[in-house]
Amino acid sequence: MDPKQKPSRGLKTLGSVRLRDQDTGQVILVPQPSNDPNDPLNWVYRYYLAVLTCSGIFMGNFLAGGPSVALVEVVVEFFGTPVPSPDDPFTLTPESVAAFNSAVSKTSYLFTVSALAYGVSNLFWMPFTVKFGRRPVYISSFILFTACTIWASRAQSLYSAALQLGAAGGSVLTGVISIHNNWRMTYYVAVAMNGLITLLVIFTMPETAYDRATVEIESNTVEVEKSSEGVGAGSREEIETVAGLEENIPVTRRKSYWESMSILNGILTQEPLWKIFLRPVAMLLLPSVLWATLVLGTCVGYIVVMSTVVPSAFQSVYGFNTWQTGVLWVSSLLGALISMPFAGVFSDFVANKLTERNAGIREPEMRLPALLPMAIIVPGSLILFGFGVQHELHWIAAAVGMALLGFGVVGCGNIAVVYTIDAYRPVAGEVVVAEMGFKAVVAFLVSFYANKWIEHSGYDGTFATMAGMSVGTLALGVPLYIWGKRIRQRTLGWSIMKLVDWCEDREVGE
Repeated sequence: MDPKQKPSRGLKTLGSVRLRDQDTGQVILVPQPSNDPNDPLNWVYRYYLAVLTCSGIFMGNFLAGGPSVALVEVVVEFFGTPVPSPDDPFTLTPESVAAFNSAVSKTSYLFTVSALAYGVSNLFWMPFTVKFGRRPVYISSFILFTACTIWASRAQSLYSAALQLGAAGGSVLTGVISIHNNWRMTYYVAVAMNGLITLLVIFTMPETAYDRATVEIESNTVEVEKSSEGVGAGSREEIETVAGLEENIPVTRRKSYWESMSILNGILTQEPLWKIFLRPVAMLLLPSVLWATLVLGTCVGYIVVMSTVVPSAFQSVYGFNTWQTGVLWVSSLLGALISMPFAGVFSDFVANKLTERNAGIREPEMRLPALLPMAIIVPGSLILFGFGVQHELHWIAAAVGMALLGFGVVGCGNIAVVYTIDAYRPVAGEVVVAEMGFKAVVAFLVSFYANKWIEHSGYDGTFATMAGMSVGTLALGVPLYIWGKRIRQRTLGWSIMKLVDWCEDREVGE
């Protein structure tokens, strides 16, 4: 067996790491920054912020929701079904209302099926990211995304549009665009935005993956032993040995701008590509990864259900038009924006406090108590929205429910994903693929029959059931908090987990 591909069973920490020095209490950086000026951990803070900002722009998928707030307009254009209106008695007949509801259900499939593809596509892209780096995947995927946006803007049939419509974002801007334009203008604007972002990806986004295997191997070739004859002699010998080692370490020059913009930067791991493709499927058998996938999937499902329900519900109950429905999503956006720093800072605060109590040893499960507020907020938001719309309370009640759901979903997703990444950091890419890919399947199952579900149970019954689902999935985190470490150690010994086993060049991280 190639030594570069040697399994690392003896090296696995499974997330149990010392983050504070037992004697001094100082923070221990994991992974350790190298002496390479091209190491992302050594980037100057301004450059780090610039790259992070670019990443945020790239990940802010404007068409993730496409014209979902213009769902009624899409129904009229593709099906020719009139919108029920008190001004036109013909549209209020049972046959006309049934035809309209059927068309809404079929049109909502555009968003739910697209959401499924949006997540499952990770199963294709991520293995190439792990093997060859992130930059080539960024560039190729954005070029494809821009081309598909042009295609969607010219869609002339339901089938053609179904291949491209998005699922969950851009709703506010879409609503504003629709004031004086039809839903197709959303895509025309997106073509310009995606084209610009594609150029930014090509000319501003460097490779952020870094191969630490060589650095770790070099640093471990020399072992410094303290002399037993005295502190002074031992210290002198240690200093001389380390100084000599540092002199022999070759100094890597900083890459030029054009070198940093290279599309291909070598192979990051010696693992075969087929194993990287299969690993996410096997990782779904791990209880912690399966639980995080259920949490993510149900949360995304709630958002997709809401995005397909809001346009028709607010038009029929509150008389909102398209642009007003779009602006309504500001509440969800604000909730998500508030949750981003809260979820990260609060999760770190809880984990750090528990780490201090554990003599500086961090366990991944120490993040899970931060989910307690979310276990109250998410089901509460669903109940507030469902009962508010069903019983025609003031529209602000539903808007507050949307804001709280945005807050809770971001918090749940952040904490659940980081928990599993902490537990299986060497294969974090495959962990994210397993969660993002299969959570799309869960979200699809939750949302596919949403409109028929509402017709049968009403808004209050449907969203109350989803609230119960959220409580149940989050409650499964309790046994993981109690027995998580033991579960991680035992499950990795299963025979089928040989597909999950990673090589030493993955253990050192990125």
